[in-house]
Amino acid sequence: MSQQANGKIPILIASTLKPVKDVRAYGKLAQSLGETNKYRLFIIGFSPKKPKNDNEIRFFSSMSHFDSGIDRFLAQIRFAWKMIVIRPRLVICCTYEYLPLAGLFQRFGKLKIVYDVQENYLANLELNFSQCSWRKKLAAKLIRWAEKSTSADLFVLAEKCYAVEMPDKRPYLILENKFQGKINSKGPVLFTDKKAFHFVITGTLTPTYGILDAMAWFKALLDKYPENTLHITGHVTIPDFSEKLKNEAEGIDQIRLQFSSEPIPNTQLLAKVKKADFVLLP
Repeated sequence: MSQQANGKIPILIASTLKPVKDVRAYGKLAQSLGETNKYRLFIIGFSPKKPKNDNEIRFFSSMSHFDSGIDRFLAQIRFAWKMIVIRPRLVICCTYEYLPLAGLFQRFGKLKIVYDVQENYLANLELNFSQCSWRKKLAAKLIRWAEKSTSADLFVLAEKCYAVEMPDKRPYLILENKFQGKINSKGPVLFTDKKAFHFVITGTLTPTYGILDAMAWFKALLDKYPENTLHITGHVTIPDFSEKLKNEAEGIDQIRLQFSSEPIPNTQLLAKVKKADFVLLP
C-alpha cells in the first residue's frame, strides 16, 4: 500500500553504515517530518542488535557487522525487501549505495527520491591514504555510477560548500550538520591556577584526522604539565590503525583509549565532550 490505514504517507529513510538513530537521519530528518503528523516513518540503518521502535518511527537493521563485505551486500537485499513491503511514496537515501535500487523502484511506481548528501565521497577518497590507487579509482567509478543511476527529485546538502563542489546536484536544499539542541553560552574561560587539563578526541578515528599528531603533541605537553590527561574514544574503521594508536599510547598512563569497531552513539560522545577542558578536532 502506498498509503497506510491511518492515511499517513509512508517515508523510508535509508543508510547502510550510519546507525539507525543517527543524529542526522533520525534526529534531524525523521523527527522533523514526524512533527507534521502527516507521515509514517521508517528508518533502515546500521544496528548490531534488532532495533526497537520509537513512538511512531519503525526501525530496521541494514547490517549488523560493520566490516563484513557479505553483510554489506545483503544490505542491498534488505533495502529492496523493505521497499517492497513498505512501498514508500518517498525514500530518502542517506548513502549513494541505495540510489541504483531506489532508481529501479522509481521506474515502476510513483516514487520520489531525495538524496541526502552527507559527504563529498569523491573528495574523501583523495584523503584516504590507506587505500591503493586502483581501489580509489574503482571506488570513484562506483560512486559516480551510483549517483548517475537515478534521477533524484531533491538533493539535501550537509554543507554549504557542497553546492559549489558538486554543481551537478540540482535542485538542492542545504541542511547543515550543526549541533541541534540547547547551546550553553559561556564567557571567557580562565585557567589561572589550574595545572591539570583534560583533553578529548572523539568521533571517527582515522589517520587522515591527525590523531597521531595530536598524541605526539600531547606527549610533548606532558613535559611541562605531567598531570594532563587525554581520552581518545571513537569508531575505528581501519583495524591496523587501532594497533598504531595502542603502540603510541603504550606506557603513558595519562592517555586513555576507548575504541569500537562499530559507530558509537552521539549521546555517548557528547557526554565525553562535556567533561573535557579542551576538545581536539581534526
